[in-house]
Amino acid sequence: MTPNPIVAIAIACGLIFLGAYAAAKIDLSVASRAAVGAVLLVGGIALIYPLIGVGGALEAHQIRFGTAVALIGLGINQLAAPLRLALGRPV
Repeated sequence: MTPNPIVAIAIACGLIFLGAYAAAKIDLSVASRAAVGAVLLVGGIALIYPLIGVGGALEAHQIRFGTAVALIGLGINQLAAPLRLALGRPV
């Protein structure tokens, strides 16, 4: 059976939604959410960076790929909290 990266991305999307929901319920300050977002984004990039450019590495390391996508997505989501607040949208 050939590994399917779509499954890893689907799980990562679910983790992004759950993480964003949990961050909203914890009621952290906007500055704290932005700091956590920066840490998550850098962590996700650090996980996926060695896999980029290596032939077939993303397919071989699906759990690492999915985790990196989830961290990057949640990091971007949390980094956008100050922007959403400035635009008058719910954080």
